[in-house]
Amino acid sequence: MATVLADHGLMGVAEVMEGNFGIYPLYFRGQYLPERFLEELGKRFEGTNIGLKSYSVFGGCQTAVHACIELAKQHDLKPEHVSRINVFVSTTMKDSFGSEKKRVPKNVPEAQFSLYYGPAVGLLTRQLRIDDFTEEALRRPEVLDMC
Repeated sequence: MATVLADHGLMGVAEVMEGNFGIYPLYFRGQYLPERFLEELGKRFEGTNIGLKSYSVFGGCQTAVHACIELAKQHDLKPEHVSRINVFVSTTMKDSFGSEKKRVPKNVPEAQFSLYYGPAVGLLTRQLRIDDFTEEALRRPEVLDMC
């Protein structure tokens, strides 16, 4: 339920951490100690232990998407210039995200977890945006051909 923070006129979730649908109950299933999040406040900085994703694809595909975008930009690549894209990943990643069934994603989550879709769109459009993850976008013939 959204709550108006009257002093600032902002909307927000009142109990985002501990509410019925908050992070603690949903992800930690009641097995958490909220006081641990305040331990070493100002001494321990967890920001160094996180990573940012530039694109709306799984983490293991971020570099492949970025490489395809940069190669297309730097060398003015057109689809007809490309006969193959090689993405080198672990066997586990290949088996999970690079299988043949991931080549033509049938829905948005499949596209986000495909080693084919993100790099193909990146190479074709020189970007990868949230608009590329709609049911309509998944059916673009030029993207499916590149996949």
